[in-house]
Amino acid sequence: MWLLDRALKNFDDKVKNAGFNRAILGLLKNTGTKLEIEGKENIKKNLQKDGILIVANHPAETDVPALLATLEQRRDVYLIINSMFVGLLENMDKHLIPVYVTHSLKESKFDIKERLFFWMTGKKILNKEESQIKNKASIKKAGKILKSGGVVIIYPGPNIKDGLWFPGVGYLIDEAKSNKKIKVLMAHIEGTSKWDYIRLIPGVAKLMPNFRVTFSNFLNISEVWQNEAKKTARYLELVYKNWEMSFDKMKIEKIYWKVPNWSMAVVRSMIFWISARF
Repeated sequence: MWLLDRALKNFDDKVKNAGFNRAILGLLKNTGTKLEIEGKENIKKNLQKDGILIVANHPAETDVPALLATLEQRRDVYLIINSMFVGLLENMDKHLIPVYVTHSLKESKFDIKERLFFWMTGKKILNKEESQIKNKASIKKAGKILKSGGVVIIYPGPNIKDGLWFPGVGYLIDEAKSNKKIKVLMAHIEGTSKWDYIRLIPGVAKLMPNFRVTFSNFLNISEVWQNEAKKTARYLELVYKNWEMSFDKMKIEKIYWKVPNWSMAVVRSMIFWISARF
């Protein structure tokens, strides 16, 4: 824990000095992870200055650093993220917009990891009504950032219950649609997995798949808005899935991913134990 705390503080200092996405890029380089980018050249100029809502798929936790590392250097990049990751690092917190989903822990049968995290950090598990109030405030904050010309990243789904995107992306577009200059950008992430923690072991990343991020062309926010937030979320989801099918996705056999989920926690513990020993 001491070693992990030291590493996190070091990373937070880099966020302050170099910026959020540049600090993430440095982290990936330190692990030896290779990053492939498709479609960026056509949109690079706009990525440097415009108000942009980025929507992306989310197959694994490391999708976040994979996407952030591909962006242009900007100080106004913000990430909509599970509230459990907010409040850990001072400088990183300035770039995070929390969403509150802890009420779902009461319904889940597989929430041991999340409950343990909340117990360790002293965070409160909110009920549905409390979560909705806070989420509305977060949507307003994200909308204000977009309208002022910032970049907001959101991973909108899928919802475990029905497999569809959460409607929050529609409410966010509703909140920001008054600025007609805002652009919507789709990103598709591949090569990440639940086993990416072993990339922290020197040399292991060379044996693992490269991270790959593919960007679409821009959509104007007025093209996406469908007169109602939930309809907008469904429409954008359809556009995203049709776009996904329009290009050949990287095919990687990940046989080692099929082992039980509990083994991932064992590997994480072993990595931190070995690091602490040396």
